[in-house]
Amino acid sequence: MELDEIIDRTYIGDNQAFGELVRRYRDMAFGYALTLVDREQTAEDVVQEAMVLAYANLSQLREHRAFGAWLRGIVRHQSYRALRTEPATVPWEAMDEHEEAPHSDRNQVWDQVREAVDSLAPEQRLLIQLHYEHGLSQSEIATKLGLSAGQVNMRLHAARSRLKRRLNLMKEETASVGVRGRIHEVNNRLVTVQFPPCSPPPIQTRLAGLGQDSLCVVQNLGAGQVLAISSRPGAIWTPGQEIQSCPGPYSEPLDFEAIAQLLVTT
Repeated sequence: MELDEIIDRTYIGDNQAFGELVRRYRDMAFGYALTLVDREQTAEDVVQEAMVLAYANLSQLREHRAFGAWLRGIVRHQSYRALRTEPATVPWEAMDEHEEAPHSDRNQVWDQVREAVDSLAPEQRLLIQLHYEHGLSQSEIATKLGLSAGQVNMRLHAARSRLKRRLNLMKEETASVGVRGRIHEVNNRLVTVQFPPCSPPPIQTRLAGLGQDSLCVVQNLGAGQVLAISSRPGAIWTPGQEIQSCPGPYSEPLDFEAIAQLLVTT
């Protein structure tokens, strides 16, 4: 079915045509929403609301072929509305009860998306840009690039899969930065730190407390606990002390032979 026919049939109440409209544009709408909000569930809600609004206000669409851009406008409006009404979140319940978590940096999210798109092969990047940024449907992309709809579908699927893997990797790399924990136990230079169960920093992450001393994560103990080693023998660490993970891997010199011996004897 051509887009004109789908929209005409949707306008007169054909639910099957509306389902086809949703199928064609849902991925584009979700991808765009995800660049504006930082939670997948919020993006899902935005898309659902936008589709309902599009259906209810289809008479306002002046040109059928502009449906993609028109829908993007609705998604953008609903995304901003969701950001305004989204309740503030609180940090891990074991932390200070009344301290609010900082708002997420949405510019950073957008920068990560752009970086992930730029890392794609040129032909995959073009498909993603045409579909998500310009709002073209798969059939419109096929016409523009002289491909079959099946070819566009397969190539777009491959591009989305690679983009998702890249974004997941970037998320893993940055998820633990700035996460706060508390020292649970101190055994000489070995320090056990408790972090939120879902956000333990990876091995070789630098942990900082008060002053100039720092810790290097050397083992994941599970349930949010990590084992770390102090950067210097004389540093003082105390149970209950707050610790924060830092960006980038630990770069200060450590005696890894001594670390191995410590791990064996504990």
